[in-house]
Amino acid sequence: MPFAASGCGLRCVFCLRLLSSRCTNGTLPGARMKTRISAALVPLTVLAALLSLPVRSAAQSGLAVRCADVTLDAASRIQACTAIIQDGASTDMELAVAYTNRGSALDQNGDYKAAIRDFDAALESQPDYAPAFNNRGSARLSLRQYDRAIPDFDEAIRISPKLAVYYSNRGAAYLDAGDFERAGGDFDRAVLLDPTNPGIWGSRCLVHVIQGDYKDARFDCGHSTTLKVDNIEAWFSNALLYLKTGKAEDAQKAYSSVLYLAGRVAAASDNPAAAISFKPSAFYGRGIAERRRGDLGAAKADMDAALKLDPEVEARFARWGVRGSDVPDAQDASAH
Repeated sequence: MPFAASGCGLRCVFCLRLLSSRCTNGTLPGARMKTRISAALVPLTVLAALLSLPVRSAAQSGLAVRCADVTLDAASRIQACTAIIQDGASTDMELAVAYTNRGSALDQNGDYKAAIRDFDAALESQPDYAPAFNNRGSARLSLRQYDRAIPDFDEAIRISPKLAVYYSNRGAAYLDAGDFERAGGDFDRAVLLDPTNPGIWGSRCLVHVIQGDYKDARFDCGHSTTLKVDNIEAWFSNALLYLKTGKAEDAQKAYSSVLYLAGRVAAASDNPAAAISFKPSAFYGRGIAERRRGDLGAAKADMDAALKLDPEVEARFARWGVRGSDVPDAQDASAH
């Protein structure tokens, strides 16, 4: 899923979860996030909440910092959070924060079911803890459990209605589920709440492309890259725009750029899975563009690579209005 990475992190966006959906202290890093556009993509880290709680020792304070520090590897965060959970003296809020951050680290490792168990435990300690609802929705989105992910985002929004990341994550869920109208509405709201977040603009651009609103798509993608020139959500959405408007060569180049950005972001990100989640769709889209240009060997290699990474990628492109076999081979070759 659609987009965590573009400044912080769409992880599985469409499935490309907003990479611009990961955040710290309730705000979006970078000039703002995600995500998981994840993409994101994705789990909300709550360092400020944890550090604002009373601590009983310097050692406990150090554990709190490591538990919440998204720059650490997942194993180190899990170890620190587990120590807080098991110390037997934590308050309900401390437990909720520790479980939420440990769940975030487990989600980062791709262990979504274990992450959900931790978010469940966080909500047992603090039933109205919005970050736990958000993160559980994010993990369920990774499992494509849309009927369970969306209600979690609903609850996060009910508790904290002014946080853009919750709307963008729910928008990513609607987008991946094929409900483009509701996805667009959530991205509209997210843009109003956080107008400097390039991932949200790039993700709304994708909705416009899918719906055929190309003028609005060009505006949103253009604004996204003005905010951040290498925003992966915008490049991804632009690539689909080129594909749907018959510009196969531009689409091929744009999808190659997405693959490059995904690799670069994955190497630098605390959540590489968020960026890597763009790869199946980028390979498949580039394969379609290559096929339309008559390079059938390269097209087959890219499309096979995409289907190996995500067997549902072909169906996703069909929902977006693009089929790998739209144009016969002979017509592809003769058109260029």
